[in-house]
Amino acid sequence: MSTAHGKPGADILHEVTEAYQGSLISQKSGVSSPAANVAGSVYPKAHAKATNQSGTINETLYDAAGKVMTMTPSGSYPVGITRVEWSVTDKKGARAIIQKL
Repeated sequence: MSTAHGKPGADILHEVTEAYQGSLISQKSGVSSPAANVAGSVYPKAHAKATNQSGTINETLYDAAGKVMTMTPSGSYPVGITRVEWSVTDKKGARAIIQKL
């Protein structure tokens, strides 16, 4: 991702500072944080306080037939997702997949 955006190392720095910020938040409150997708997580605050990521990450959802799906109006994942791809667009406009699930 960092290389695709022309900023080598930027994203590992983001991850390290995000973890550090999360630890400071939890240490100050005296309560360990649950996982990022669980209510009460310090992740959103830690993410916002960390150094910037190298660029935008795109998320594409697919159903079993390979059709692209969209998030629900409430911002939740729709039922029926069978594949998710996270990608970035490099400086030349080419799509680079950085993770699949």
